[in-house]
Amino acid sequence: MNVARKMAVVDAVNHALSQRIDAAVWTLDGLTESRNTASKSTAGDKHETGRAMMEAEIQRAEQQLQKARVLRNEVKNISWSFRQTVQPGAWLQTNHGEFLMSVGLGKIEVDGVFCFVLSGASPLGQALMGSRVEDVVTFQGREYELLAIQ
Repeated sequence: MNVARKMAVVDAVNHALSQRIDAAVWTLDGLTESRNTASKSTAGDKHETGRAMMEAEIQRAEQQLQKARVLRNEVKNISWSFRQTVQPGAWLQTNHGEFLMSVGLGKIEVDGVFCFVLSGASPLGQALMGSRVEDVVTFQGREYELLAIQ
């Protein structure tokens, strides 16, 4: 059961990253087209201000696209084999829910159940790293009992 659940979460992570990439590409294409088709206005300063704002939006969209691609590559490089300790690629069930040690995506819903997708560099990820089943990890005054690791 845990293997199937883990792979369903991994698939959801890949899907979420693909959606982020698609959204960033769509936004970037739209902004670029708008910038390229904008005509020179008689109100020069207003036109230049608008163009500068559009350039800033294009730069933000490019950064979002680059970040999503980097995250997708990080996920592709993770080994999803069985784990006995918490490390990148581990899925874990705790008394406070499910976690996937991967890239920092936050909370995602898979088959009606939420899973927290954490980076090992996050504060909670660092606290959990190296733990085993039945370990109890205290983080910010909250105890996380590890019930299963896959």
